[in-house]
Amino acid sequence: MATVDERLAALEAKVGGPDDELYNSRHTGEQIDDAVTSVRNNETAWSGKAEKGAPVTLVLSKDAWDETQKTQTLTNPLLVASSAYRYLVAPSTSDSTAYGNAGIKADDITTTGQITFHCEMPPEADLTVEIVRLEVQA
Repeated sequence: MATVDERLAALEAKVGGPDDELYNSRHTGEQIDDAVTSVRNNETAWSGKAEKGAPVTLVLSKDAWDETQKTQTLTNPLLVASSAYRYLVAPSTSDSTAYGNAGIKADDITTTGQITFHCEMPPEADLTVEIVRLEVQA
């Protein structure tokens, strides 16, 4: 019967040594272990992670609606016209009924720093709008 060392040598001859590329990886097992240990120890952040959502709060003023176009444009520097971002736009909870009744909708952001809203009927009060900017893969 073969000894443990003899069996290990036979196995290594078939699959390669401990540092060979067993999984067609560009990295050795030691490099992978070091990277996993670093992440587990919170020393290195995963670079592929998207940034956190950036919140923006704006107020649609009841007196600022263009009466002919039924539009209102608001500004904020976090609004970036880029395919790298998508925006979630919603009224604040307390203003959701008035927002819906006015038929308010937001345009896509095509000019950095600006967002335009349209309404079917101008609201009777100022309305707060919450926007979250999300990073997406372009």
